[in-house]
Amino acid sequence: MALVYIVEDDRNIREIETFALRNTGYEVMGFECAKDFYKEMENRKPDIILLDIMLPDEDGLEIVRKLPDSDITIETDPSCKTTITCEKSRFNIIGKSGEDFSYLPVVEKEDSIVISQFTLKEMVRQTIFSISDNDNNKLMTGELFEINGDELKLVSSDGHRISIRKIQLREMYEHKKVIVPGKTLNEVSKILPGGADNDLTIYFTSNHIVFEFENTVVVSRLIEGEYFNIDRMLSSDYETKIKVNKKEKYRSQHRQHQPHNHAGHNSGKGNTALMPVLLHASSCMHWGICPHIF
Repeated sequence: MALVYIVEDDRNIREIETFALRNTGYEVMGFECAKDFYKEMENRKPDIILLDIMLPDEDGLEIVRKLPDSDITIETDPSCKTTITCEKSRFNIIGKSGEDFSYLPVVEKEDSIVISQFTLKEMVRQTIFSISDNDNNKLMTGELFEINGDELKLVSSDGHRISIRKIQLREMYEHKKVIVPGKTLNEVSKILPGGADNDLTIYFTSNHIVFEFENTVVVSRLIEGEYFNIDRMLSSDYETKIKVNKKEKYRSQHRQHQPHNHAGHNSGKGNTALMPVLLHASSCMHWGICPHIF
C-alpha cells in the first residue's frame, strides 16, 4: 500500500483529501505545517507528497527546494497538474496555464552599471535591515541607489535607523537616483552566487530596474517618489562622540543579546531605551549620538 503525506494547513481540505485517498486504497498521513512534516520524514519516507504552497511556517516551494541533490523529474498533464519526483519523494502541485502568466516588460538595456556580485550582495546585507516593513510609507520599504561618477551609494531608513554604504565603481557613470523595493533586493541577494570575480549588470529605466547575471534576469518596478534628503538628517554637531573598538563592541553586543536563564537575570528583553546613532565603520567605530533622526 502506497504511503501519501498531505501537507495542508486548511483542516477541511486536508480531511477531504485524506478521506478520498484512503477510499482508493492509500495509506495517508496529514500534516498542518512543514515542521511536523519534516519530523515525520526522519522516521518514514512516503511514496507521494501532496503539498500546499501557502503554509504557516514555510513556503511549500521551499520544501521542494530542499529536495536531495539528485535528478528531478517534472511532469505535467493537460489540466496543469504538476508532478515533481526526486528519488523517493514525489510532489503533486496544482498549476495554472502558462497563458495566465504575467510576461516580463520589455526594458531598454541602455543605461547600466557593472558591479561585482560579491560587492552588491554585501552592500545589500549591510543596509537591508533598516528598511521598513510598513507599507504606509512606500519610500521606507525600499533602498536608494545613487550613482555619482564612480561612486555607488545605497541608503535605507525606517524612520529610526539610517544605513549608508558607499563603494567605488570601476568606471564613471552619469548621475542617477532610483528607489529599489526592499523585497526585490532581498530576492536578488538570495539567488546571487556572490563570487568576487563574477560581475552583474544593473540596467535602469524611468520605471524599472533589471539585474542580469549569468543565466538569470530579475526585473522589478521602481518605487516612485523623491527619497529623503539624508545629508540634512545627519549632522556633525553631536552632543556626545564615542570611539570604540569595533570587534570588542560586537562581542559585547552579542553577549548582551544572549538570553539568561539564571535567577535574577532578565531574558535579554529589558526596557532598554533605543537611541538613534550614526556609525562610521573602520578599525574602530565613531558614534555620534543624536537626539532624533526625523
